[in-house]
Amino acid sequence: DKVTLRAIEKNSSLIKKVSPERIRDELTKILLSNYPRRGFKLLYRLGLLRFIMPELQKCVGIYRENFREGEDLFEHILGLVGSLPADLNLRLSAILYNIKSISHLDEKKQIIVKILQRIKFKNAVIKKVTILTKENWQVLNFSKKINIRQLAARIGMENLEDIWKPKKALIKESRSSEEFKSAEIGRAENNIREILQEKPPVSLEDLAVNGKDLIELGYKEGKELGKILKKLLEIIIDRPELNKKKILVKLLIENEENDR
Repeated sequence: DKVTLRAIEKNSSLIKKVSPERIRDELTKILLSNYPRRGFKLLYRLGLLRFIMPELQKCVGIYRENFREGEDLFEHILGLVGSLPADLNLRLSAILYNIKSISHLDEKKQIIVKILQRIKFKNAVIKKVTILTKENWQVLNFSKKINIRQLAARIGMENLEDIWKPKKALIKESRSSEEFKSAEIGRAENNIREILQEKPPVSLEDLAVNGKDLIELGYKEGKELGKILKKLLEIIIDRPELNKKKILVKLLIENEENDR
């Protein structure tokens, strides 16, 4: 009731005495609820957000050209969170991805880890959220398979579907026509589905040759060996059909002859 809410607002600073683990659990409940926007707006109104996640509070009053009229960064974040499936990693990522974009926050690369550690989230959550937020969602391109393979090489094939979800939400929120958005989403999801079925090589472990093979060909152990393998990986990400031992060995031999 109103009396209780006024009392909480008046004594909001007392939340500093609550354990981070308890705060984490309550924050998780809000994030996984059907109406996370309502929960975060209440935390803000009661003066609790500035103690729980002050970085998110700083997003209030920050406006950008691509936002809807009258929408600040805080509202934009809450809208994105609510548009994602009720998954802790995804919804945390939506908040922290946007928080790290604020220029006046120091140590952008570490801010996400620091926030999650402060609220005592588990290492598995920290690892997943860090992976999902290191990419620029705005420029991710799912319209071509080569771009998706390159993305999978950076973040791991197992994270491909998860990172698509916030990108899909951004497309839906964009000012493009419904026809354009529907076509873009359809094309992307078809490409992702085919990539997951094809299981193309996207890591050094997927290469048809390894360090031992190169040593047998006469290459010396060391950093140069790693560079050669990475170069071969770049080639097969571009053209997966070349990932056969005979073909890769032939490419290496031809390259050696060209360098002479």
